[in-house]
Amino acid sequence: MSSKVLIILGSSDIEKLKSGLTYGKNAIKYGWMEDVKFFLFGGAEKTILTEPELIKEINSVNAVACKLVAKEKNIYEKLKELNIKTEYIGEQISNLIKNGYAPMIF
Repeated sequence: MSSKVLIILGSSDIEKLKSGLTYGKNAIKYGWMEDVKFFLFGGAEKTILTEPELIKEINSVNAVACKLVAKEKNIYEKLKELNIKTEYIGEQISNLIKNGYAPMIF
């Protein structure tokens, strides 16, 4: 059984995003999982722009936002200004799942 988790923050619901971040940060802090990766996808990318607290959290866990979604929503430059790493993530997510990361979607 793998102890690696892939947290995909995709919801535009702030409480769901906070739940995902809290779980992931605690999994790292308390050693619940061997490795934890964070990705932003969909509505979450736009939602975090209105929440300075979430931006700090996102940066603290080195989350990667989806470049395709960011460009489609015309927020790519804003994410870059906030030092949020933005890349094409579809293949990355697929490879992580193939390599044993359990996806958790919030």
